[in-house]
Amino acid sequence: MRALSLFTPYVVAANVRGLINEVDCSVAPDTGWPGDLVINDIVPTQGKHITVFDQALSAHHANDPLRFVAPLGTRESSMHVNGGIPEGGLPISDGTPVHWLAGESGLVGELFLEGIAYSFLKLETSVNFRCSGLLVDNTGTTVNIDRFAIKPECPRLTTFMLGVAGTSTEA
Repeated sequence: MRALSLFTPYVVAANVRGLINEVDCSVAPDTGWPGDLVINDIVPTQGKHITVFDQALSAHHANDPLRFVAPLGTRESSMHVNGGIPEGGLPISDGTPVHWLAGESGLVGELFLEGIAYSFLKLETSVNFRCSGLLVDNTGTTVNIDRFAIKPECPRLTTFMLGVAGTSTEA
């Protein structure tokens, strides 16, 4: 286990919806699950660059490896990058190769399928991501974005909601 402060400088991806307390976090190998935070380097393809956003939605343009904290997760797209966390979790240790799956906002996982990069559709593509480890707190528990979820003040909802799903950006 290594202190998170040893990995500075790093950027926290837009999809991390809470503040990271660097003093209370370390980096360790373990099996990662959706929402677990991982720190690693985005490794753009030679001669190309990637634009990624931090929590303030500031753009970072990377031509060379750039260290990021991002959540592990799954992305399923009808046209773009498909990837995620295997059924048994994703073993993460120093140097584990995974992929940046979710365009500019940050989501990391194992690449399952990818569209043709230079088609007329201008598809998003994945970017290599070289892991350093998972973020763990001072009790050794993996830091997951569930910690940052807003808890409702009242335990019971009084307003009914109807949710509609089933669309995509290409629809």
